[in-house]
Amino acid sequence: MMTIVLTGSYLEYISQANLQGSQIKSPELAIWFVFQTVTTVGYGDVVPINLTGRIIAIIIMLAGIGTVSTLTASTAAYMTNIKLKHKIRKVRMKNHTIICNYNDYSANIISNYINRKLKIDSLLLIANLKENPIKSDYVFFTPGDPADEKTLENANAAEAKRFIVTADFNSDVPVKLTDAKTILNIFQIRKLNSTAEIIAQVANSENVTNARSAGANEVITLNELSALVISKSIMNPKLPDFVLKLLSSGEGPKIYSVKIPKKYVGYKIGDFTKVFNKIILLSVLKDDTYTFPVENNYDLAENDVIYFISEENEIKGLLK
Repeated sequence: MMTIVLTGSYLEYISQANLQGSQIKSPELAIWFVFQTVTTVGYGDVVPINLTGRIIAIIIMLAGIGTVSTLTASTAAYMTNIKLKHKIRKVRMKNHTIICNYNDYSANIISNYINRKLKIDSLLLIANLKENPIKSDYVFFTPGDPADEKTLENANAAEAKRFIVTADFNSDVPVKLTDAKTILNIFQIRKLNSTAEIIAQVANSENVTNARSAGANEVITLNELSALVISKSIMNPKLPDFVLKLLSSGEGPKIYSVKIPKKYVGYKIGDFTKVFNKIILLSVLKDDTYTFPVENNYDLAENDVIYFISEENEIKGLLK
């Protein structure tokens, strides 16, 4: 920028200073004219009066527009970088949900999260990518290997509420060792956070026990789920489609699980369903045991989790 200003000022000065009627009689006025031209302000109080001066002015204009545009873009990129670094490196949120690794499965999980009307938790993605693949203000991002302790610390894993560890199919790790990396990821999470819920995805059903031993609360096997869906569709046409609709985002009733709020502890299930009379109760989970069907005289206790079908707007009272 300064090169354009100084060179342009010198050329304008020598081409205008000795002309009769010229307004550019001093180096200061030449600099003033060039600054106006470069910044595209153009007050018009000082102008060249001959063809040479005007050609020089045109060159200054073209150079100035390009330089100012580049400077503006660089400044914007720098400020965006600072903002991204703050958003990426200085994550200090609490009680958030962390998704480890980015693949088709985690993309679908995030999509369903974004489409929910009730956004309960902050969501943060950890993946070995340079930038956030999700263009949403609701999804934060920490770059790096989710199995690396430093990366987890950057994501404030110690104060997270929940982890979803999907299989890292995109790394250089051989497919046979994918589950081993998932289990390492679980170990590292448990090292930093002993209370968070961990939902893990494994490719091989033989590794379910290993994932649970590492600290996962729930383990989902891809092959097993696929086989179940296919087998159910053979004997029960449209049943898998119905279940998927209940689980997916979008309009209509969905399946939910909610830990009983303290104010409902001690309620009988019959009285509870009178308060929330538009939910369809499916089961109650207590100490890793599912009760089905649930009798009306069942007393709801602390840490009980209920499973039910409902519209989202019918369960806001459960989420307060």
